[in-house]
Amino acid sequence: MAKKAKFQPPTVQDVQLYINQEGYDVNAAEFVKYYEAGEPPWHDQNGKQVRSWKQKLIAVWARKPKAKKCVKCPKMGTYVSEDDSGHKYWLCEAHKPKPKLAGFPKVEMKSVPGGVNINDERNRQKNELGVR
Repeated sequence: MAKKAKFQPPTVQDVQLYINQEGYDVNAAEFVKYYEAGEPPWHDQNGKQVRSWKQKLIAVWARKPKAKKCVKCPKMGTYVSEDDSGHKYWLCEAHKPKPKLAGFPKVEMKSVPGGVNINDERNRQKNELGVR
């Protein structure tokens, strides 16, 4: 059985390369400085040796951003949308865009030959999708 390799502390460049590769929003220099400043170096706040700096970066430093308030009401947003200029904003579930029904234009026709109502078919599809 192969012996595990001894922990090699990363350089700021190593960390920055990994952050860029994975798309995290973390300051690489701060991350390395924090763990090198510890006594002994590369131990966490509980005194345990860091065995995987990548795992420590993911679990402790690279947290997902918290939701912001909906731009249309005081509720918390859960959906990020984008306007025509590329500006991103948050929307709550109530203001989240509804899926568009393709291929079924809104027609003000009561019935067609054969007794099929176009609006009834459209409403049936909307009910299946949960759209109101």
